[in-house]
Amino acid sequence: RGVDRDREPGVDQWKPHEWFGAPVYDQAFNLTAPASQEFLREFCRALREEPCAAEGCQPAGTLIKTDPGSLSCFIEEFDLFNWGRRYEGEEFLARLREFRRRRRPLSDVEREDWSKSVGFVGGSLKFVQVRARMTLEQRRGGDVKRAVFAAVEAFLEQ
Repeated sequence: RGVDRDREPGVDQWKPHEWFGAPVYDQAFNLTAPASQEFLREFCRALREEPCAAEGCQPAGTLIKTDPGSLSCFIEEFDLFNWGRRYEGEEFLARLREFRRRRRPLSDVEREDWSKSVGFVGGSLKFVQVRARMTLEQRRGGDVKRAVFAAVEAFLEQ
């Protein structure tokens, strides 16, 4: 869900590097259900193909870069790890733990392992993250960035 920065009184908001806040997990999050897994697969497919007409998305014309390593979607690599076999419930979680422990990411967007994108907290799966390298280059002006951010928000609202 997000971060609750109000849980700790006396934290200096101007020093976020010292304390990021307490994570607030969505209690309804459940990736063990086949429908949730399929939603994630579809989200990754759609993100990979999402057009973007904003100046900051050019010349590619897409939200994210088009080279194969620009999107890190763990569920796709999880499917490869399992030879396409689908799992659900506790069996899904057991296979996901094994995947996280044994498999290194293929994408260069993800670093050394899956620990930041497949989040087990206290033994429970609390979050997953899809990481991508956007077409928006660094050091672009505010107007260029705003148009791209608007395209990202429109994609997320679909």
